[in-house]
Amino acid sequence: MERKEIYTIIRKGRKRWLADAYAKIVGVSILIAVANELMSILVMLPYISLESGWGKIYKTIALTDAATVFDIQISVPYLLINQFSPFEATLNVMLRMIILSITLGIIMFTVGLMSSGLVAVITGTCFSGLVIIKENLAYCFPWIRYISPFSWMNLVDNNSNHIDSFDRWNMYLLILSCVVIICVAIDVHLIRRIDFNFIDEEE
Repeated sequence: MERKEIYTIIRKGRKRWLADAYAKIVGVSILIAVANELMSILVMLPYISLESGWGKIYKTIALTDAATVFDIQISVPYLLINQFSPFEATLNVMLRMIILSITLGIIMFTVGLMSSGLVAVITGTCFSGLVIIKENLAYCFPWIRYISPFSWMNLVDNNSNHIDSFDRWNMYLLILSCVVIICVAIDVHLIRRIDFNFIDEEE
């Protein structure tokens, strides 16, 4: 922990500082999810039409091999448009992204308290990299999807081509909840044990 953070803890108090840190993680996670959706909309803005459903283009890509024929780099699973409306799918993915981002943020925060900010950044990078590993190895090792949290945002399992069931998502939520509880317990323990002795730090 940096020296300026210790001064902040002294000024705010341990509990207030910890609560503020969690609030920032939640706020940033929401902003990331919103920004991600806005960027997606901006990219597709010239091609967006106001319709109540998925539209002809998405349905054509989902129901035919048009994406392959015309080399369109967009995958639209039929199961997705068959089970979700555009609003439901967007909201579902946003909520998943927020929950996963909050969890990763808390994990990085805990790692930062235990070691340093650099190690926390490396930890976050490793979790992000698991998505690539999952996409390449999930066919051979199906269990990899369970250790790749950001892969849990997908509403459709690309490997089995099935809608991600609510039971599976509930299992993911249970795992994430346990991780968050453990991290918060560690954070509280570490904050309580912080020694505000600056003599050792100066040395």
